[in-house]
Amino acid sequence: MYKSTILIVTATLFLTACGSGSGENNIGKSNEDDTASEKMVKDQIYTISSGQSIKKESSSTEVLIETDTSTGETTATLKSGAASLITTNK
Repeated sequence: MYKSTILIVTATLFLTACGSGSGENNIGKSNEDDTASEKMVKDQIYTISSGQSIKKESSSTEVLIETDTSTGETTATLKSGAASLITTNK
């Protein structure tokens, strides 16, 4: 369980850290009202839904991501650094 959690966290942070390369900072901005962002607070638990991703904002960011196998609910908790929860409304 611990290894799979670490793998998920690492993969999520890697994928969200690789931006589109457009050079624009979209945090807190809306592209035709299809995205929204929320700064994550340390040790607060966030329920993650389809269409959401986590963008790390510092190299020291650590986020714990857990999925309850009985309910399928996925949660994320900021452990250190800074991150935003990005929601895409499509």
